Parts: sequence; structure tokens; C-alpha cells
Amino acid sequence: MGLGANNAVIEIFASPSSGSWTITVTGTDGITCLVASGQAFEAVAEAPPKPGNDA
Repeated sequence: MGLGANNAVIEIFASPSSGSWTITVTGTDGITCLVASGQAFEAVAEAPPKPGNDA
């Protein structure tokens, strides 16, 4: 979950068991739009970059 442009809420839903994933964006008006979906989701065990270091 994160905050995108124009205060839109971006969410990623994923199922480790089926491998399916979905990305949605919810605007400030409360309307949610499906942006993308697919298969073969895989979680990665990488540590996020430290603050101040661009990825």
C-alpha cells in the first residue's frame, strides 16, 4: 500500500498460494480502479534501501 500522485491510494494484493496478483488505485473520490493483474507472483526477501539512499 502506498500514496501515489494526487493522494491516490495504491494497493497490491497477492496470493502466495495461487500466484495471482492485482494492483488497484483508489482516488480521493472513493472510486477504485483495477490497474493491472496477473500470475506468477513471487515474494522477494530483499531488504529495503536505507533512508537517504536512492534505489
